Amino acid sequence: MWDGKTLKRRYREGDVRFGGSLDDYAFLIQGLSDLYETDFDIRWFESARALQKRSDELFWDSKEGGYFYTDASDPSLIARSKEIYDGAVPSGNSVAALNLLRFYSYTMDEAYRKGAETLFRVFSEFVSKHPHASPAFLMALDYATDASKEIVVAGTKDDPKVQSILKGLHQKFLPNKVLALADRLDRGKIMPLLEGKVPQEAEATIYVCEGRTCKRPVNSLEKAEEGLKVVKTYKLY
Repeated sequence: MWDGKTLKRRYREGDVRFGGSLDDYAFLIQGLSDLYETDFDIRWFESARALQKRSDELFWDSKEGGYFYTDASDPSLIARSKEIYDGAVPSGNSVAALNLLRFYSYTMDEAYRKGAETLFRVFSEFVSKHPHASPAFLMALDYATDASKEIVVAGTKDDPKVQSILKGLHQKFLPNKVLALADRLDRGKIMPLLEGKVPQEAEATIYVCEGRTCKRPVNSLEKAEEGLKVVKTYKLY
């Protein structure tokens, strides 16, 4: 359904047609990012970034900001809408906001952060008036305003200790984080978060970072837990 240039949305008996909408791109990007954090195959991350790049080219409103639901290739369209309402299925803009923030955590590429901030600005009026209709968008905003965590486990994937650490991290409720594996291969150019993250004392090592600052690396999940704790305070009006 993805030929490297366009994502299609229908397949039947060898016939592929109909270009994907913003939702198709945003949800697949989210799924690939989640899949990377499950088996740490770097191909999923690379595919997600390629889809994000194409999504920006097809749907981003370069004048006002935000993503259109459709691309501009259909001459029959009278207008191109921008969806933000989170119903039974979240809107593409809401999912895209969190996708961009996750990419920023992995890469520290300012373009991703600025894209998410533009989405917050463009849709702030609607979300302020209808927060009950914007839960997915508010999840992205929570990620942006929280002390998000970038967690890297350094070691080989088949190491039992690495697997134990990853299992323990997956069992924790840490919604505002990204998780990556530095598997001793040169992945830093693909995912800058991994650069310089190596096992310490020949043991599986955990790096907990916030932005561009990392805490002292540790060799056990128990020692890393303190760095993963976040106390959040909200002022209610």
